[in-house]
Amino acid sequence: MQQSDSLPAGPTRTIRVVARVVILAIAVFQAWAQRYAVSPDGISYLDMSDAVVTGDWSRLVNLYWSPLYPALIGVARAVIGSSPARDFPAIHLVNLASFIAMFVAFEYMLISILDIAARTRRSMLSGPWGLAGVYALFGFFALTMVPQELSTPDLLSGATMFVVFGALARLRDGGAHDTRNAVVLGVALGIGAYAKSFMVPWAVVCLGVAAIATRRRGFRVPVIAVAVWAIMIAPWTILLTREAGRFTFGDTGRLTYAWYVNKQDAPSAGGVPLGARTAATETILSGTGATGPAPGTDPMWFDPARWNAMVVPHWNLEQQLVTSVSVQETYPYDTATFRDVTTERVKASAPGANIAADVSWMFSRAAGAGALARYAKGSVRLNAGDGHDVSTDAGGLQIGVGLRVKF
Repeated sequence: MQQSDSLPAGPTRTIRVVARVVILAIAVFQAWAQRYAVSPDGISYLDMSDAVVTGDWSRLVNLYWSPLYPALIGVARAVIGSSPARDFPAIHLVNLASFIAMFVAFEYMLISILDIAARTRRSMLSGPWGLAGVYALFGFFALTMVPQELSTPDLLSGATMFVVFGALARLRDGGAHDTRNAVVLGVALGIGAYAKSFMVPWAVVCLGVAAIATRRRGFRVPVIAVAVWAIMIAPWTILLTREAGRFTFGDTGRLTYAWYVNKQDAPSAGGVPLGARTAATETILSGTGATGPAPGTDPMWFDPARWNAMVVPHWNLEQQLVTSVSVQETYPYDTATFRDVTTERVKASAPGANIAADVSWMFSRAAGAGALARYAKGSVRLNAGDGHDVSTDAGGLQIGVGLRVKF
């Protein structure tokens, strides 16, 4: 079935015009009011944007920060003129442009959603009130969850995700434009990877969804989308792999997991990363560091992968164990009174197994409800000290319910 490439006309036109004017006006106001706001992340992106202003393109190669956002900031600085008074507003100029791009991408996705709604009985989205509610939800969450004050590429990744969802919805229905929609999907996922490295593993999920949705029409569509995506991300992946000396498409996820899940020297805890410390500095004052050439306003946050190279994420079980017990005995020593206990938190890893069941009930062609039940079980041996090990079971039953959307 062929989908329309534009929003329907008629009574809903007024709703669309009003929504666009109101949402964009609020975004412009936010950008102007927060034009001098910047976060530590924004400082690192601003330092990277020097690559465009000075022509030192190597500053865009960073294992932690993705290149698209700082490259656009650099273009904005080059256009309006780089100076201390204009550099922060340049960030928010890019944010505003990114918000507009996300709004356009949202409407691209909305076209597909409304087309599905028009073919669905009793759909709340088929009337003007439904459309007004959709725009209200978008405006509320877009202006509060990713406001203009944030100096991060979240708006860019949001724009690419809306395009991805719109392309997937079009591919689900099929039509004469399958090839074009497959290319759009691959390009959106490729651009998203340059905005945030998280989009690389997420792209695998989206491409898998596309393959399942179009399986009855052969493999041409997913092959085209995968090929376009791979061609786009391959040069950057190769560049980062050479920079790191190991395969990687970015270390953001690896370091974030190690910092905040494994509790390994998280930056928010303060102090100097282990990679910036030496034996000589530790003997003088523990927790300080001395570095050689270190670019960036905040060198530790400009290149976190450099200073946290020894941080390695791992899966583990952490449990508090009793390592010793103190008692008090008195004459005639036939009874003992408990005094205190010593505990220690220990960690270990071990293989396990899990089994799961996922059930869906679709109350329309595109929407429904589902339930998931999963049971995991494993046994881990923990060192309790003095050469003693304790075996403990890990895992349990997980149950979840939620809404389902079929593509």
